[in-house]
Amino acid sequence: MKKLILIISILHIFSLSYSQTYITQCAAVTGINITQKECDGILQGKLKISNITVNGVTGPSGLITGDDTAFLQRALNLYKDMGYAGFIILEANKTYRITNRLLVQTQGVTIQGMSDSNGNNRSTIYIDFAGQEPGIKFYAAPGVESNESDYSGLRNLRISANTNPINGSHSGHVGPAIRVDNGNRNQFHDLILDGIYDGIRHVRALDLLVSKVQISNPVGNYGFSGRGGAADPDLNQLMTLIDINGEAYNNTQFEWIRMEPYSVSYHLYDLVLKGGKNGISTYGNGNFPKYIFGTNVTIEDTSSHGIILRQGSNFQLKNFNIIGSKGHGIWVTDLFTGGILLTDILITDSDYHGILIEGGEQIQIFKPLIGYNSQVAANAYSGIYVAKGVNKFNVSYGASGQFDDNRSYNQQKRGIELEGQMGVDHNYFSITEVNTSGNQTVESCVNDSTIACPSDPAGNWFFQVRNDTLPINLNENITLVPSLMEINKEFIDNPDEEPLPGATGGASLQASIDNICNNPQNYLDGGVIWLRPGVYQMTSDLNIDNCSNLKIIGSGRCNNSAIQCSRIYLEDSQANINIKNSQNISLSHFRLFGNNNNNHDTFGIKILNSNNTTISDIYGVRLKSGVSVQLSSDSTFVNNNLIYIKDLGYSLLGDQNSSTERTTVYRTYFGDDKFFDHETGIGEDGTGTLVRIGSYTNDTTIIQAVAVGAKKTIETTNGSGSVPTNIKGYLIGADHNSNVGIHLNGGSNIEFSNVWIAAQDNISTTTSFAKSGIRIDNVNGLTIENAYIRYYGGNGLNIINGSNINVHNSMIGFNGLYSNDSDCTYDGVRLYSGASNVLIKGSTIGELFSAPLINKQKRGVYNGATSGIHIEGSSFIGNCILNQGSIPQTQQYNPGW
Repeated sequence: MKKLILIISILHIFSLSYSQTYITQCAAVTGINITQKECDGILQGKLKISNITVNGVTGPSGLITGDDTAFLQRALNLYKDMGYAGFIILEANKTYRITNRLLVQTQGVTIQGMSDSNGNNRSTIYIDFAGQEPGIKFYAAPGVESNESDYSGLRNLRISANTNPINGSHSGHVGPAIRVDNGNRNQFHDLILDGIYDGIRHVRALDLLVSKVQISNPVGNYGFSGRGGAADPDLNQLMTLIDINGEAYNNTQFEWIRMEPYSVSYHLYDLVLKGGKNGISTYGNGNFPKYIFGTNVTIEDTSSHGIILRQGSNFQLKNFNIIGSKGHGIWVTDLFTGGILLTDILITDSDYHGILIEGGEQIQIFKPLIGYNSQVAANAYSGIYVAKGVNKFNVSYGASGQFDDNRSYNQQKRGIELEGQMGVDHNYFSITEVNTSGNQTVESCVNDSTIACPSDPAGNWFFQVRNDTLPINLNENITLVPSLMEINKEFIDNPDEEPLPGATGGASLQASIDNICNNPQNYLDGGVIWLRPGVYQMTSDLNIDNCSNLKIIGSGRCNNSAIQCSRIYLEDSQANINIKNSQNISLSHFRLFGNNNNNHDTFGIKILNSNNTTISDIYGVRLKSGVSVQLSSDSTFVNNNLIYIKDLGYSLLGDQNSSTERTTVYRTYFGDDKFFDHETGIGEDGTGTLVRIGSYTNDTTIIQAVAVGAKKTIETTNGSGSVPTNIKGYLIGADHNSNVGIHLNGGSNIEFSNVWIAAQDNISTTTSFAKSGIRIDNVNGLTIENAYIRYYGGNGLNIINGSNINVHNSMIGFNGLYSNDSDCTYDGVRLYSGASNVLIKGSTIGELFSAPLINKQKRGVYNGATSGIHIEGSSFIGNCILNQGSIPQTQQYNPGW
């Protein structure tokens, strides 16, 4: 089958003068000696390591007996000296031995390994030197926003070191395999780390993405480590780990994920970590790690604890399995500050407690399965043990005991054991519908409903045993992430290809697209257009019309105008990439930007009546809006950054004749330059919305979508008598936005899990700026779990019109903050007359953990609804008043309204 790869040159040249023109340009730019093949590779964005010449020798040996350090470093230096982005291509079945650290100090450069046709015998980098220096270091000078290593990365590599993985001892290298120091947006995909000392260290850096990594036989101290500096710009922010599998059975000092001081925001998906000492371990020295989100994580057979939280706050974890720890399953130490949301947690076969809680407050556990712990001795340790001094503790709707019919003996002492006395050593406890049968000791009201629960006139605790458990509608587990991270990660390379001379700019790119689209008989396997580093200038639309099976791939992204990466420049204010009546179209790995006058006035990409469109790894900047999807199906957007967007990041819309179906938005960051972009630009902060979902849309999935310094994160609209249906969202963030965090103005069957809505900006003395964290209008069927809503000017959760709304295991507090409000005007949750069938379970709506502000929420819940409101196992402590509107005065932990 025939496939053609077109190379679009950034130079206007003739084929006869091609060689001399290229070599002259390279020499003029770099001022160093450079060979013809090296120059060709740089200008194509595909530099083969076999074409690198050092001391008269072309190509490294690729044998473990040689020293290939100089060849790899020269390739990196050539990109740096030229100011270009692109790939360094290694060869399959080669081992590149390095005897000194490799330094990556240039933007948009990826070291790309290759494999054989079966995916085996991948390129290997072998670290063979002593000391603590990393094998590969991505570096930018501290204190300088130089962008020196932004967007650079590694793909499809095996990395090993001169250690002895058989018996766990080491000799030689004692540092991390990879270190990112003050760099941003680096990506490491499809790596095998075998026999290394330490894994990957992230220091004073922003937005590291690590996906599809296997770690085996490590001999050092950690798999992944993040740490920042004391100054705010030096914070270590945003480490995302996806599809990580590892075994460290012979290393009892190895911690899989180490979260260190001054680090903010870890996102964990689909991890399986076996052996080692601890699965997740936090450290702090007064400034502790915080904002940790995770789902689908398994930690097995650790020699110490599954998770140990020494210090930290704001953990939101869902679907964790912790099995066979030789210590505790989870240990929350007395230094921990507070704020944990656990949902669907399985903890079994720990030697000691399933969960030991010695510190912190505001710990909420929802639907746990905890049993068969205390393996070291019968009747010695409990499923959950809470030490003296721990307050604001909530366990709801699960089991801590013998829950597996196939196991006949459970050694746990108690399901839930409290040290000291209730009301003296603990306050504000709720244990609701937790099955604690089958433990060694039964002496608590939570174990035996025939024993009277303690009286509680002050409303400081609540225990409940019920047989008529209300149904709980929970979000499904997120399973798409590993497959999404595989999108557009295949490296397409033809060793026999030659660059085609052609004119720079949009005309040559449009001509190449037309050639493929208009002649499908010549491209039976599809056409691939490789964008060289350089600018493709569009004075009109770039049209992909009535086309099938087309890929446009750039040589890499950049956020520095001095770097030559692949750029599509929409010079005209109405220009866009226009995909219509097409199928199987893929765009990836380039920068898409409007003009410096900031007058771009449309979408950067429009998708109309098309199927199976994929947009990935795009850096969009200075556009009015990002992507429009209309009347299309199976559109997927992965790992895109949208900066200085004035209106919409993504807009989804159908009509009565054709709906927009099955749209997935994954890992999109949207906002201003303060958090995401060092480059000076012109933008209107606080005016854009990340995702707008319109009428006649169905099956929309949004994962890890964060808007910072924008207007809203998600908005649904209700038009033409149709509302969007079947929306699922996981890890939805809104921080320092100017309006509502999430506005659901129409929709049905909507689910959100792990939601973070915080810190509304522009809180004014006028009530018009008293916006809600989440506002609900005309919604039928909504589930929100593991949500954290705080610091908004108005109500935290504002339900104006909607039915069948479930809120589980959430924290809503410190809202009602608009600056002229000294009288506590707004509520944590406010229900209006249009609300019905609302269920709130296992949540805290009031004062939250260790917050520096006075809680100005008037009430936990104000009920202005007409019927069908049920609140159970929830706390309303620390609000201005306890009267719940039309609901009578009740206990702070409510047995059910």
